[in-house]
Amino acid sequence: MPEDTAKIRCLNLCPTTAQLRKPVLPAFVADLVDLESLALPTPLVAHLTSTVPSLVISHQHDYPMPAAPVALPGLRALMWVTSVTEPSLTQVVDLPPSLEFLRTNVSGDEEVLRQIRNLTSLRHLELVDLKNVDVFDYLTAPLEALEIAGTDRDFPIARLASLTTVEALRLNGIRAEIDCSVFRELPDLVELTVLNSKKIM
Repeated sequence: MPEDTAKIRCLNLCPTTAQLRKPVLPAFVADLVDLESLALPTPLVAHLTSTVPSLVISHQHDYPMPAAPVALPGLRALMWVTSVTEPSLTQVVDLPPSLEFLRTNVSGDEEVLRQIRNLTSLRHLELVDLKNVDVFDYLTAPLEALEIAGTDRDFPIARLASLTTVEALRLNGIRAEIDCSVFRELPDLVELTVLNSKKIM
């Protein structure tokens, strides 16, 4: 146990494979009243007894899943970090309406998009592994920052023009053709990053 828990603001829990067979949060976590950010693997999520402002959940294919999505009221930032397409984030966490920052893979899961549609407080959104899924009808919040990563050739990139509040845009691994004229339709855009995308017109 750390000597001075009052000073801990960020915590990264990295249990061993053996410990994850019987997942338990360290007892001292309950005493971290000023904890602002917590990173932990999927099996520990169901054991959270209180919500921190920012949560990073990592997942691997052999991790056990919670019996039901975990409610985390008041959560403001959530990152779902995984290299596998199943399960989806919504099988682990009920996305709370308080979210302002979200990173998640889509991987063809429309339930993720349906929940995103209800997140009207979102300001920063990172969507990974979109393939050709048209996400734009689900983006109802006035986003200020958006990352789109991992699309196929038929992804409707021109529909970016509908996101008129975006100030920072990052495109990574876009296999669809990017017509740069779409950026002129974003009146508040001040920061643009395009990576690993070859078809730029």
